[in-house]
Amino acid sequence: MKCGVKVMQNARTPKSPAAFSPPQPKRGACASPSLPYSLPHPPQARAPSPRVSFPYPCGWVGVTLWIVFRNHRGKFSSIPFPLLPKIPYFCAMPAQNIPSMWRQLTNLLFPSRCPVCGERLMAGEDGLCTACHFALPFTQWRGRRGNPAERLFWAKVPVERANAFLRYYPGTDSSHLVHALKYRNRPRIGRILGRMMAADLQGTDFFDGIDCIVPVPLAKRRQHHRGYNQSEMLARGVAEATGLPLINTAIARIVDNPTQTSLTAQQRAENVQSIFRLRQTGVLADKHVLLIDDVLTTGATLLSCAKEMTGAKGIRISILTLFVAGRHSEGPVPDQQK
Repeated sequence: MKCGVKVMQNARTPKSPAAFSPPQPKRGACASPSLPYSLPHPPQARAPSPRVSFPYPCGWVGVTLWIVFRNHRGKFSSIPFPLLPKIPYFCAMPAQNIPSMWRQLTNLLFPSRCPVCGERLMAGEDGLCTACHFALPFTQWRGRRGNPAERLFWAKVPVERANAFLRYYPGTDSSHLVHALKYRNRPRIGRILGRMMAADLQGTDFFDGIDCIVPVPLAKRRQHHRGYNQSEMLARGVAEATGLPLINTAIARIVDNPTQTSLTAQQRAENVQSIFRLRQTGVLADKHVLLIDDVLTTGATLLSCAKEMTGAKGIRISILTLFVAGRHSEGPVPDQQK
């Protein structure tokens, strides 16, 4: 019993402070009075890092810029946010990358959306999202001789070639392209679609021998109200892809005729009579002209414009449109049209 009590007393008895004494430093080491261990070398005082002014404010704007910079494929794409304000990013990055960053920033604050489905465009998508691009109703004509677009002008006006890029079906998702181009202030869509129209005809002889591009003109009042001519936007896209010159002053629309959306074929033909005037005959003389419009239905507008352009000496005309609407006949090409 006495032995057990003695053991318990020894267990409760605290050890002497000597048991917690830190180890003695070895020879050549430096003992720090505030640390219970020794350092191999004496600590050196670090100079305070200079503060670098950041070229843009912090807060939610800084967070937004940080997200853009993190997504940017640059030298500092892996910098964490706490360290980013200490680096003058615009000074360290190449100057040619600033426009790319600005596009990313504007796309983040004001995202571009697909005119067909309305979804936000992802990186690398231009104008249309990938899903809607592959779902477009392509005609697959690619300038083939005797296609329905070319047949509309047979025996009416001498046309060398004609082609339409897409089929127009009212009320479908693809019809939103025309609405966005004409009524929703989306002129950039026209240039993108124009480049797509030209890319569809690559590898064919459609552009062989063509000297210039002429868009179907729009009435002054309607163009002033809309801010642009949708046919000219398409023509600019084709010109960018092919390198052909664009001429938009040779012919003018002198009559602001009513819209032809709900008119019959006969009414359309009467509605577009004598609405164009050729102003510069010498500019188009002895040239092969590509006439571009947005929608081809009965061909009345293009036919009226082409007839007026035949006043230029030695002119040859080809036609290219974004959409073709309605049903048109197909079949073998007659010998006189070959």
